[in-house]
Amino acid sequence: CEPFPTYPRTYDLIHVTSIDSLIRDTLTGNY
Repeated sequence: CEPFPTYPRTYDLIHVTSIDSLIRDTLTGNY
């Protein structure tokens, strides 16, 4: 897999969105 230096922000946004989803799922599961 080759990295895409042209879209660093897009990758970060996707990564952040994934983390946010995991956090929400975890909080919902715990509570």
